[in-house]
Amino acid sequence: MRSEERPGRAPLIIALCAVCLVCALVITLTASAGIVRVRSAEVTIEDLPEAFDGTRFLYISDIDTCGGHGAKWLRSLAAQLGAYQPEFMIVGGDLCAATVFEALNGGSALEKSEERKEALEALDAIECPMGKYMIPGEKDGDYMALGLIGTGTSFKEIVSAPAILSKDGAEIMLAGVTGDEAFAQKLGAKVDSGRCVITAVHTPEDATAVRISEAADGGAWSDLILCGHTHGGLVRVLGLSMLSLTDKERQYIAGWYTDGAQPMLVSSGLGTDGIGLRLGTQSEVWMITLKCPEKEETTASDD
Repeated sequence: MRSEERPGRAPLIIALCAVCLVCALVITLTASAGIVRVRSAEVTIEDLPEAFDGTRFLYISDIDTCGGHGAKWLRSLAAQLGAYQPEFMIVGGDLCAATVFEALNGGSALEKSEERKEALEALDAIECPMGKYMIPGEKDGDYMALGLIGTGTSFKEIVSAPAILSKDGAEIMLAGVTGDEAFAQKLGAKVDSGRCVITAVHTPEDATAVRISEAADGGAWSDLILCGHTHGGLVRVLGLSMLSLTDKERQYIAGWYTDGAQPMLVSSGLGTDGIGLRLGTQSEVWMITLKCPEKEETTASDD
């Protein structure tokens, strides 16, 4: 009697293991995208008035609400961020994103005005006694469109008109700048180099216009630059990102940079550009404390 050989189970087991590994990886990457790090930093600014020494503010960029990370998720996060008691807030653009499915079907974040409104309303729950400010990203339209979306909330866009914050008779300026070099030069020409100015731009590419423009009396006019857009590369393997980034954005992909006339922060952002995954990067918001330079102590001596 001749026995028939049954196919081995090894291929099936290997296939099942591969599927399980892929599922586990997707779950891990999705969970990682939902964990938000609240990072803190102290920034010493030469031109900071003493009245603002120790002032804390919240910087959030690339919120990109969509899918499971929608308005409900953002409201829950806002409730937690309120405990940090920021004195003011700056939102660095890209309030919502299109999901992969929407993008494949021709959808665009620019069409999601209701989602942008809901994102601002969620963040508006955070109390900020010195105000809430915003600039647009490429997914928000221009600053005029963003201003209309913000109607009914406490947020003010700061591209068309910089905000002046006052404290005990002293002032600092918050300015939003596009990548237009002429725009940055025009704004810089209205500001003396000794004035304290915090500048928000959406991308490191846009920051170039701020860095090369001069104040009315010459020299740098911005004391601190805040950027986003890069998502830190979002999914990075062996130092390579899945995102299409410019050379400038790869050079300034995430973190603090001090190679210019003023410190520059490039945030990895809060959201995930519509894909809901992260690898090798982290979702983050920033609590920044402004500090005056330490004064040198002088000791009087008798001759």
